[in-house]
Amino acid sequence: MVSHGIAPMLIAVAGFITWAVGVPLWIPLVMFAVAALGLMVAVVYPSALYRSWSYQLRPLELITRRGVIVKTERWLPRARVQYVDIVAGPISRALGLRQLVIYTAGSRLLTVGIPGIQADEAADLRADLLAWSRSEPAEDGLAREEWIDHG
Repeated sequence: MVSHGIAPMLIAVAGFITWAVGVPLWIPLVMFAVAALGLMVAVVYPSALYRSWSYQLRPLELITRRGVIVKTERWLPRARVQYVDIVAGPISRALGLRQLVIYTAGSRLLTVGIPGIQADEAADLRADLLAWSRSEPAEDGLAREEWIDHG
């Protein structure tokens, strides 16, 4: 991920630190490598985690999938949907994203979340889920049979 112009500059800075402070050259190089690895993990992993989320609304259930290393699939029967919240913090609002939080019956504080969806999509999905939880599945296309992926 380090471009050809940055790598020689980092080596030069490491050499200068070695000369100015009198430490072995490998110490600043290892520090730069650890910092670069940490930066990659801080940028790449959240992006991969966001792209791993998907959901599918079927006539009898909502299915969510997530996970980069450990994959999780959660099936929520439509009869267990109690109420649905749309949540957004200041950064999410600035980006136009929302998180849909679905509260279920049968277990204390059991929730299913769908993060990082567009505000209008979240409102539409919330309306579908609330209508979907109150009645039998409609024949007018209320169920979303296709997978909705983030990535």
